[in-house]
Amino acid sequence: MKAVIIGAGNVGTHLAIALKNEGVQVVQVVSRTMKSALELASRIECSFTTEMDNINTTADMYIISVSDRAIQQVIRQLCPLIGNKFVVHTSGSVGIDVFYDYAINYGVVYPLQTFSKFKEINYSEIPIFIESNTNENIIHLTDFVRKISPHVHVANSEQRAYLHLCAVIACNFTNHLNALAEMLLLKKDLKYEAFRPLLRETFEKLSKYSPRISQTGPAMRKDMFIIEKHIELLNDYPEIQKIYGEMSQSIIDFYAKDEKQ
Repeated sequence: MKAVIIGAGNVGTHLAIALKNEGVQVVQVVSRTMKSALELASRIECSFTTEMDNINTTADMYIISVSDRAIQQVIRQLCPLIGNKFVVHTSGSVGIDVFYDYAINYGVVYPLQTFSKFKEINYSEIPIFIESNTNENIIHLTDFVRKISPHVHVANSEQRAYLHLCAVIACNFTNHLNALAEMLLLKKDLKYEAFRPLLRETFEKLSKYSPRISQTGPAMRKDMFIIEKHIELLNDYPEIQKIYGEMSQSIIDFYAKDEKQ
């Protein structure tokens, strides 16, 4: 099996490395910048190009891992060059309809994970959600994806969009809240490292139990004295103050619904 990776960002980099490690021959990396193309191609020992006209047309699978806004443009350039070869994108929020009128055999491979180039990922633990235009191609895509992960699930475009939405809420928002906490700690000469045991316990609980039953804190207890004290401490940080107030109210409202049932 030969593959071409189009896009050398976080997802494309990890996917290329995982495929190579599992015996897929990644024959080329395509990236709009020479630096990122060369960097990834050197890691997996394959050719590279920054021009779509120079793409290797001998591959069996073409994986588009670029920004959402660039996917359709890449499809328009790519599909006339590769004929009926299989082409997929890796986006959580772009529907399969982006391939209509351009591709013959196509689909989506969406790994539900957060990726950074500096952090290694164990692909065998990652759930991967796929979609394709025919049942035969679903089977083909399932076999291909199982080379890197046994956790393969079929999900349509709407389901995948909600997966991506919830991933942003659960992962990206959580990380940003921690970035805000780190900033406040540093301003008071406190170290964020002290929070790591707390975070390990928080995510250990989330890995075993429903987040609904794992919630703790003043908003969960409706402790308005503490909430108001915290809000006062944030007087110099109105944006964080707003987030704190709205998040606390959301928690209060969320569990108020349980009390009414």
